[in-house]
Amino acid sequence: METSAILIIGLGNPGKEYERTRHNVGFMTVDAFAKARGLRWKHEPTLRSNIAEGNVDGVKIIVMKPTTYMNASGEAVRLVMDRFHVDSKSTIVLSDDVALALGSLRVRSEGGAGGHNGLKSIIQHIGAQTFWRMKIGVGAPSEHETLETYVLNRFMKEEHGIIDRSVAKAVEILSGTPGSMQETTYTV
Repeated sequence: METSAILIIGLGNPGKEYERTRHNVGFMTVDAFAKARGLRWKHEPTLRSNIAEGNVDGVKIIVMKPTTYMNASGEAVRLVMDRFHVDSKSTIVLSDDVALALGSLRVRSEGGAGGHNGLKSIIQHIGAQTFWRMKIGVGAPSEHETLETYVLNRFMKEEHGIIDRSVAKAVEILSGTPGSMQETTYTV
């Protein structure tokens, strides 16, 4: 990843009712990353996002949380990429993944949406699949629960420790030297 700026995107839904839900694990991770780096969030209505900016090893880092809902994330991502002149290969998207067990993380440099509506929206709006993605496992719903209900529910009390370790591992990966992302799978 060679660039003068790296864009880190946490996917989620805005609003208190969605805090600490499975679908908002991307927001949880970029919040933890921004806090660890001492970055402050600024609401940018024209970019339909909350943005935090800083430098890591001399490389500009732009962290964003779209203020659109998950299914329209690509609209905000396109606006931010255009404003800061960031290409897709210098972009990292953090999202939940029901196909991964709770406590698993997968890093890939490209691929499809895997059924994730936020990723579908980003692919559609930026016209590329060649962006880094860090998928954070949230486990799968039971056979008696719809996918939508499952991802919009908060983590159960007994899952908090595991998801907190997953977020911490994701922050550790993001805190490495910019451009040093590697494809891999982790289990916490």
